[in-house]
Amino acid sequence: MKSTILIIFTQLVTLSGFSQNYTDEEMILKSVNRIFDGMREGDSAKVSKYLYRKATMLSNSTNKEGVPVLKKGSVNKWLVGIASPHDEVWDERISNIKIDLDGQVAQVWMDYEFYLGNEFHHCGSDGFQMIKKYGEWKVLSLLDTRHESCIGDPSSALGLLKMQVKAFNAADIEKMGQNVTDDFVYAYIDANSLIKQSEGRDAFVSDMRGYFENVKEVKSEILNYTVVGNTISFKEEVSWQGENGRLSAESMGVYQVQDGKISRAWYFIQ
Repeated sequence: MKSTILIIFTQLVTLSGFSQNYTDEEMILKSVNRIFDGMREGDSAKVSKYLYRKATMLSNSTNKEGVPVLKKGSVNKWLVGIASPHDEVWDERISNIKIDLDGQVAQVWMDYEFYLGNEFHHCGSDGFQMIKKYGEWKVLSLLDTRHESCIGDPSSALGLLKMQVKAFNAADIEKMGQNVTDDFVYAYIDANSLIKQSEGRDAFVSDMRGYFENVKEVKSEILNYTVVGNTISFKEEVSWQGENGRLSAESMGVYQVQDGKISRAWYFIQ
């Protein structure tokens, strides 16, 4: 029986290797994770290890006239490009991963944003068809879509979440304030209590100004999300520079949208 699951791939970073104790879903996500690690590291051998020997590649985009264009790519050229020296890191950041699994075959779907170093380049979705061979999951075919922007409707719950994360990562306090209502309420829940952090746009902007003064090189990444009407719930990882290196923490968040702006935000701190 086919099952559709949503899994956060970053939870698998600590896995040390494939094992019969791991589920197929965990093994699939480890293969996917290693492919994108290899891209960032410029290690084509690491990438090719998780590709089927006759893997194919396709890309769908839209030309200047708005006509969809499907292009056949070359896996070999892609691997050569990964291994060739380039000034910027090829950094494909994936999220919202879904898996359809049936026996030895799987379909993996994910959103992505592609960066050259720290500069955003394009975004879209990746579709991997995978097969299990000799205890390892390998990619049979790769299909991606490509867009210059993936925010979509800026007044939608997903659009607002993406804009708020972008503003947060740029420490753009003014833009973060523009994305919320005048009576915006920010609250978070820890293991013991509900704490109301900010009431009103001005208080939120003031709190964020103090936050960025005290927390250095902070970045947010949305790992997955679910939209229901005017509400979006999401899993978020925030990292920052500590005295002894990078630190990170995960939380669950919920945004409620009203008249094209975020009216309420709740965070469940783990």
